Amino acid sequence: MSTVPSFVVTVDLDPDTVVALARRIGATGVQNHGAHATEAANRAIAEGLAALRPVRVRAGAPVERPHALHPDAVPLYDTADASVHGGTGRTFDWEVLSDVTGPFVVAGGLGPDNVGDLITRIDPYGVDASSRLEVVPGTKDPDTIRAFVRKARGS
Repeated sequence: MSTVPSFVVTVDLDPDTVVALARRIGATGVQNHGAHATEAANRAIAEGLAALRPVRVRAGAPVERPHALHPDAVPLYDTADASVHGGTGRTFDWEVLSDVTGPFVVAGGLGPDNVGDLITRIDPYGVDASSRLEVVPGTKDPDTIRAFVRKARGS
């Protein structure tokens, strides 16, 4: 049986702390936001962990892979919002990703009602969802999660 990937999500932690935290809890990867995000992703990869590197998508701006990103880090495209590091709960125009090469993950306003359309149109490596799976902030709804997974798998 293969290991199910698990990621530790952090904001503004230094690279040593991120790697130590991932090791302590047994995570297979990291998703870092904030001041040390690129350095923490690069350090995690050097230590044998996977890394999702958030990239903010701004309306009307070109989307490209960040130059400082380790070649093995997977970009995670999410809706830009200056007031939060991620978790906006809002979608962006997925068509801006149509020319992106290599694996990438899409986040931002995904739920059971739109994840199937995203996958059909863009075919990302992965999807990331949170707020649209909640009944109240911080509390996930198991039925909504199951519906999301079914739609993401195309069933």
